[in-house]
Amino acid sequence: MTMSDADEKGGLLAKAIGPTRRWREYKARVRRLPPDHCAAVEAIEQYMMHFVPTGGDRDAAHRAAPELA
Repeated sequence: MTMSDADEKGGLLAKAIGPTRRWREYKARVRRLPPDHCAAVEAIEQYMMHFVPTGGDRDAAHRAAPELA
């Protein structure tokens, strides 16, 4: 069964575990990349985690700059 099969079947367990499993598979793929590529992915992840607003921060950002929303 692939992740897409689990997502299509739905279910509470698939919804709870699916994103975690995909994240772990993604991180395993990143670790297999050449060192330069791995460093680039880590830099992009760091940028995304620190500078992309989430949750309440996103709402505040939209109020501050509605033209960017």
